[in-house]
Order: sequence, then structure tokens, then C-alpha cells
Amino acid sequence: MLGAFVAGVLVGQSPILSRQIEDELRGFITAFMMPIFFGLSGLSADLTILGDPSLAVCSPPGWLAIASVGKFGGAR
Repeated sequence: MLGAFVAGVLVGQSPILSRQIEDELRGFITAFMMPIFFGLSGLSADLTILGDPSLAVCSPPGWLAIASVGKFGGAR
């Protein structure tokens, strides 16, 4: 997976290759590969970890509480 990422970065830095890929593969990547990637990512996600009470700080209400304390505490 890291090798594919590095190859993507290297190809993205080459103006000739990126133009050719843009012309030939953009539609295929968008229509076929991205849904597969996100589908596989969703299948491997473990949502049961969200039931852990120690992760309440990482939830949006937790973020709101931390941001509010920081905002009002810093304005004192």
C-alpha cells in the first residue's frame, strides 16, 4: 500500500504523466476504483469502539466542550 502511494506521488509530480493519466484514466478511477476503495474501507471499519466511554472526548459534543472551554478560558 505504501508503494502504491509513493508511485502515485511520483506520477503526480510528472507533468507529462499526470496529463496523460488525467486524459485516459480519470473517469475509470472516479467511477470504478474510488467506490471500491471506500467500500473496502467501510467493511474494515469497527464501529463498536465508539461505545467506549473514554472516547466521549473525541465525539462532536466533546469537541464543542473543549473548544468552548478554550475560547472562554482564553478570553478571561
